Amino acid sequence: MIGKPSRPRWRALLAGSIANTLIRNAGDISVHMISGSDAAETTGSAGPDTPQAAKFRLRPYAFSTVYVACAVGLGMLLDQIQFVQSIAMVFLLAILTSAVTAGFWPAIFACFLSALAFNFFFLPPAYTLTIADPESVVALGFFLVVGVTASNLTSRVQRQAEAARERARTTDDLNLFSRKLAGTATLDDVLWATSFQIASMLKVRVVMLLPEGGTLALKAAYPPDDTLVDADIAAARWAWEHDHPAGRCTDTLPGARRLYQPIRTGRGVVGVVGLDSDRNGPLLRPDQRRLFDALADQASVAFGRIQLVTDANRSKQLPRRANAAPLQRWSPPDDRSQGETAGGRRRTCDPKTFATGPWHRGL
Repeated sequence: MIGKPSRPRWRALLAGSIANTLIRNAGDISVHMISGSDAAETTGSAGPDTPQAAKFRLRPYAFSTVYVACAVGLGMLLDQIQFVQSIAMVFLLAILTSAVTAGFWPAIFACFLSALAFNFFFLPPAYTLTIADPESVVALGFFLVVGVTASNLTSRVQRQAEAARERARTTDDLNLFSRKLAGTATLDDVLWATSFQIASMLKVRVVMLLPEGGTLALKAAYPPDDTLVDADIAAARWAWEHDHPAGRCTDTLPGARRLYQPIRTGRGVVGVVGLDSDRNGPLLRPDQRRLFDALADQASVAFGRIQLVTDANRSKQLPRRANAAPLQRWSPPDDRSQGETAGGRRRTCDPKTFATGPWHRGL
């Protein structure tokens, strides 16, 4: 079962579609495609796995314009020394630079801007958008195709490189967090380290609640916060009792301020962590949700270790059983009737006699 792609069809033709690939290579496996429009209408808000729409930024397009302007200046310099064949390569360099530094759409913008600049400044008749030579029309068309293709490939490589760097940073942070938890000796240290790590890596506010006296009590928060409204308390308690997320961006008590996730160990649910952010829409993206699961798993291992240490210390303090007799050192029997002679003098035992005597045989 897969979701219906939300990208335009021309993007699927250029970059490919996972849905089409799965359907084409499924063989005897049935593939069902569903649309998320009904779910969005029923919930009234974006789901937890819906990515946020990227905001339009003007700066990348301004940089692309600067790159094209530099290409125009360099092209005029080459035109003065009769290197006309290299002018198109200069504009192609500007397009690739835009794709590397600014992204796909600024590179597409630089591609069309370069085509207009190349036509206006260098194709005869100069300083007009009219193209007199039909060969120039073909050349300009191929220039646009090459520019768009190069922009797509370069931006894709750039995204993959950035994703690889992000995964490397995340792996380093997880290893550091694991070493930090291994050095903690108390439950308070584990709570503080976990709340700080989740807040710093996911850019959210964190509260951690543990059971105490039949209810949940706030034990740690980053940044420090000690206020929980009734909706948050109800969502946290529901998540603790049912071992399922509750609160913000869920179907259970969505009016809560925070998203509450249970913390599980081998003994069951040991606590609840609440996440909050000022961002609109979904609280966690799919990659952030996987990162949170990894952090929660490491924290669960630390919780289990602290519980084992606590149980071991409690068992050492238990009193001994009343009927447990202490071990005593064995000593040979002292029989006066056998150890004394008739004259009242004490008889010494010869080692050879002791080795074959009744005491040795008794051992």
